Amino acid sequence: MQNRKKLDEDLFQKIIIPLIACLLIGISSWFHPGYTTSTVAALARIKSDKYWMIVHFGLLIGVLILDISLWKLFNSFSTKSSWNIWSFIFKLGIFINIALYIPFLSIDGFAGAILANSSAFSNPVYASQAVSVLFASPVTNLLGLIGGAGWILASLGIIMRTLDKKDTPIFGAIMILIGSIILDISHAKYIGSTAAIFFLIGILKINSSLRIKTNTTST
Repeated sequence: MQNRKKLDEDLFQKIIIPLIACLLIGISSWFHPGYTTSTVAALARIKSDKYWMIVHFGLLIGVLILDISLWKLFNSFSTKSSWNIWSFIFKLGIFINIALYIPFLSIDGFAGAILANSSAFSNPVYASQAVSVLFASPVTNLLGLIGGAGWILASLGIIMRTLDKKDTPIFGAIMILIGSIILDISHAKYIGSTAAIFFLIGILKINSSLRIKTNTTST
């Protein structure tokens, strides 16, 4: 009975949670248009604020669950005595991502939609101009760039941990690094969805190897 419960928990943490995270990011990104003049014009229409909010809410939840998945993945092959520089870099990367990328998504999605919605009542041209200024703001862009770089830091920590473990394939860690770089570039259509695929492949690859190792050890 306990083995069945452990198996269910293992399945949920190592497969279902990262799958949910990457599906949310991938699907939300797919419906997220690129930042073009036509996008801003579309956002300036009153009804588009709900669409924009839903897309970014999906991204926000997906990012949070992804960070949880990466945290659990790192801890699954990290012992209490192995708190070293790479553990610090990983945890710093996750902290930076949560502290900066989540506010970036909030500004990009929620503030942008509210601003477009309120400005559109007076003049759609004002809405377009206001949202353009928000998206071009150095503060907004730095939050996204540095916050996204947190994933790159975290993935470097995972890579070094896999090198320490030796029996854990580095291929999965490299997939996570590639996904981190892509998602740091943009979470818009095609780009964000591609990043989600790399994240999912990497996480599942490492988790599957850890599951095989655990089952072999237990038998």
